[in-house]
This record gives sequence, structure tokens and C-alpha cells, in this order.
Amino acid sequence: MGRKKRFGVAIDFSLAEKLDTIAKTMNIDRSRLVEVALSEFVEEHRHSLEEHKCCGIMFVEAKECGLIDKVVESYRDIIVSYTHNHVEKRCICMVIVLGSSGKVKNLHKEFMVKSHRARYIPIAHD
Repeated sequence: MGRKKRFGVAIDFSLAEKLDTIAKTMNIDRSRLVEVALSEFVEEHRHSLEEHKCCGIMFVEAKECGLIDKVVESYRDIIVSYTHNHVEKRCICMVIVLGSSGKVKNLHKEFMVKSHRARYIPIAHD
């Protein structure tokens, strides 16, 4: 990674304890764990900095499928594939998208509002 920049952050105590437990289990120090997590976060979100065509996968977990289905219908123009499964009273969807980063970002925002959890993983972008 090259040069390092030190900076302080304040996080919830219980989250810090969980990070310490994970770092210990993975046999890495807290700084490395945070660096890896932040790298993944930046990769997932940097696509939204400027308009471009992008492709990626969204994973959505919801308790009510109807809301998710309505969102999917509204974004059919950028949805390439949609898989919907039920696991232990939860609706789990996988959505492959291809389109403008602005529309992908708006779809992700709607999923985040209308679901328990939504995660976008970019695959490629121009």
C-alpha cells in the first residue's frame, strides 16, 4: 500500500470490541483490519463519485418481499438479472445491474430504505 497516514477515529465501544475480537481471530492487528475494511468500502462506493456506466451485483435482505418487488419493477431498465429466494422467513435477492452509476446509486438507496440490508458490489465500470 505504500506510505501510511495516521488518523484517529471514535467508534462505538462495542464495535471496537468486535473489531478487536475479529483482529485477534484473524491474527492481524487492528490497523490492518481497519485498512482492509476501508479499502473494501472505498471500492464499493467510489463508483458514485462521477457519472459512468457500471456493472455490479446487489444483495438485498428484506422481511417483506412486496416492497422489494416494487423497487425492481421501477428499475427494470438497468436490471440484467433478478433472483429472489426465501430463507427462514427472510427474502434474499440478488440483482445484477448494468447502467448509469446515477441510476445504480438511486436503486441502491431505495433498496436500503425498503429493506433490512442492501449491499452493492461493483464488478466493472467504464
